[in-house]
Amino acid sequence: MIELISSLRNVVWDVFGAMFVLYDCFVIPLRVFNPPVTPLWVLVEWLGIIYWTINIPVTLTLGYVVDGEAIMDPYSIFMHYLKTWFAVDAMVLPFDWTFAIMDIAESGAGTDGEVVKLLRILRLVRTARLIRLLKLKWILEAIDDAFESEMAGIWVKIFKMVLLLLAINHLIACVWFLLASTNPADDTWLVQEGYDTVNWDYQYATAFHWSITQFTPAGMEVQPHNMTERTFTIAVVVFALVGFSYVVGSITGSLAQLRSMSEHAVKEFWRLRLFLKRHKVPPPLALRIKRFVEFEFQRQQKMMPLETVGVLKLLSEQMMSELQAAINIPHMTVHPLFELLRDKSSLVMHRICNTALGHKQLAPGDILFMPGEQASCMYFLTTGRLWYRRLSVEPPNGEEIKDEPRGEWVEADEDWITEPGIWLAEWEHLGSATATRPSSVIKLRSENLYEVIKQCPPSFWRFLKEYATRFCNWLDNTDFEDLSDIFQGDKNSDLIQSFIPQQGEVKPPQKESPTSENFFGNRLRRMSHVFTARADD
Repeated sequence: MIELISSLRNVVWDVFGAMFVLYDCFVIPLRVFNPPVTPLWVLVEWLGIIYWTINIPVTLTLGYVVDGEAIMDPYSIFMHYLKTWFAVDAMVLPFDWTFAIMDIAESGAGTDGEVVKLLRILRLVRTARLIRLLKLKWILEAIDDAFESEMAGIWVKIFKMVLLLLAINHLIACVWFLLASTNPADDTWLVQEGYDTVNWDYQYATAFHWSITQFTPAGMEVQPHNMTERTFTIAVVVFALVGFSYVVGSITGSLAQLRSMSEHAVKEFWRLRLFLKRHKVPPPLALRIKRFVEFEFQRQQKMMPLETVGVLKLLSEQMMSELQAAINIPHMTVHPLFELLRDKSSLVMHRICNTALGHKQLAPGDILFMPGEQASCMYFLTTGRLWYRRLSVEPPNGEEIKDEPRGEWVEADEDWITEPGIWLAEWEHLGSATATRPSSVIKLRSENLYEVIKQCPPSFWRFLKEYATRFCNWLDNTDFEDLSDIFQGDKNSDLIQSFIPQQGEVKPPQKESPTSENFFGNRLRRMSHVFTARADD
């Protein structure tokens, strides 16, 4: 099964890959200190070899992106792998398995000193594993894409820069020790400072301390004692002037970006409080406004509405339609008709999402509609919760109302609201819908839906005409007291499903053009002129 690079499975897999790459960056240079081999060390080595071996077939199941287009073809993925990471895997993995088997043979059989020395020299070939550092940038980019919060992304960037600084100092410390340990003369810092007889871990700590001091104004007792060490020290200091400035500058810039984000929010909320105070807004209303703005600000920071991403304006109309569909269709498919259109006519759904949808935010206590208001939209609740209150029917002859108004909850991504509003020319809301928590709704506007339907092929509008006819017949045959603006998915899905025409049930076009009356009975429906106008096509 081919998946995109940004899939959750691949992100988790890449996290482990980054850990093994960082492990190699730390352990391979550290071998110059000849640290003892521990069971944990051996375990991690084997896990790394197994991971990079399995990574080959995993890579062949991941698509890649070229010029904004996702490539999911298995043959293209295979050829892309041969042109990119195959050379790295072919160069490194055979050595990994060879030395792993040699380690087992060395520990299981007695070997003389010459053989052990030869094996240690051959293990220097393991430095080829550092070629996987080329993968680290690609892996870190895939991990960065998994963070939805801009603030979290900035903190991760700061962490990466600190990690880079430590990795550079680790490598310099290992080279500093290697220069002294491989020099047969006694004029080395290792001998002159008396560190040649201490444990390896203290030798590493001393070398790392020396490396850190070359990047800062601090000093320590270890100094170069020969020309090689002096030259290396000069090179490190020159590199530190540029490298350390770059790292510190990047960290400072990220911290400034964090402070700028918080300052912008503080300034905007200060302006809000000043506005409410100067316009003498009543305290209860001002409190509601501040609480809703705080919630909506945090929600938009998390959700990132499409309007806030300026670069999306560069998308083509087709790609924008696909993006709108990917965002909105999951909320619309609670309705069986739109679920079928998603599977059978994706292009129509893309057009609907791009041209016929709107969005509306509701604060707790806000009213979506009132009884008697004219309906021209169908609503889908995406977040939050609404309370719908259906008014009782006024009895004739001035009799008293005996039945109490009935109510029901409207749940996000479970129910849909006011479907008759897109089929009937005149549908008045039968009750009121009030938000009980911060909520968001999608509005399917009937007039814009009309424009989409005009562009559809005859087979589609005949299909939609048959569905609308069955739906309106059901409305005509249902007692007014039993009607509602709310269609609950768990109760009404089967009913709505029965209105959807099956294959062969859509009638072929007739010679005469049906009027709006013989199609919809004696009520004028909003969409009737669409269907009747296309009947002769």
